[in-house]
Amino acid sequence: MLLQTIDEFYHGLKPAAFTPFNQYIRGPKEQELAEGETFWRQYLIDSSWAKSPVLPAPEEKIPPSMDRFLRVVNIPSQQPAPGTTGGIATPVTTADLIRAAYAVTLSPYSVDPTSILFLESLSGRNSTLRGIDCVAGPTLLKIPTRLRIPSSKSCGEVLAEAQESLVGRMRFENFPLPRLLPLAPGLELRNVLMIEDEAFLIHGTGEGLFGDGKEELKLDETDALPMMFRCIIRGSVLEVDIRFDKSVVHEQEIKEFVDTFEKVFNRLSQGSQERLISEILSS
Repeated sequence: MLLQTIDEFYHGLKPAAFTPFNQYIRGPKEQELAEGETFWRQYLIDSSWAKSPVLPAPEEKIPPSMDRFLRVVNIPSQQPAPGTTGGIATPVTTADLIRAAYAVTLSPYSVDPTSILFLESLSGRNSTLRGIDCVAGPTLLKIPTRLRIPSSKSCGEVLAEAQESLVGRMRFENFPLPRLLPLAPGLELRNVLMIEDEAFLIHGTGEGLFGDGKEELKLDETDALPMMFRCIIRGSVLEVDIRFDKSVVHEQEIKEFVDTFEKVFNRLSQGSQERLISEILSS
């Protein structure tokens, strides 16, 4: 954002004014806090974190040794047809497919394999704060994502309900973490999902102050979690970029996890939306 503003000044343009950062860190008002607490309490009821990767016993824990695993997955040119929830057509986005495929991949590691809870890192730009797009400062946040995948539902129904749930959550994504954590199961720092889109690249002409201007919006990669599962949407391909702790999880386990994720992603993307999700869970 700062580079864009400097470049606009350089070209004689008038950039939009920044939203003061202190307005963002001030957080929601009391009414929003009350509504947010009600939402998160219901959202997280009877939930438990997916237990993957398996953590060593505290006495066996050693300093992290981070490694990287990369995979490129093709995104079908035609996304699944919109599903319906309550008679309303719900569009299926690539991000929805990623979250659903990730949840299905985690389901064998969940106490309830039809209700998956995991940590997700977001840009924080869905805040209800007026002018959030013009906040010149870090707005990254981590929140719980819970997806339900009942075996009796079709793939289309599961995707539609996931989209409806995620849209409903947007309003409360900036709920203060200290007030959110007591509403959730005891936090287990095992994995985090991060989804980025090429649309968040700053595209330049190559003639400005900063060359071609292709600077990625980097989600937080400083935390040494056992597994950081980053998905970068680049047009027709999905770059899966995983940072993992070799002292906790082996590369072969990561490869098998990604193999399953890719298989599920492809089946959700290209298969019949009338197909029962149980067929994917059992295959």
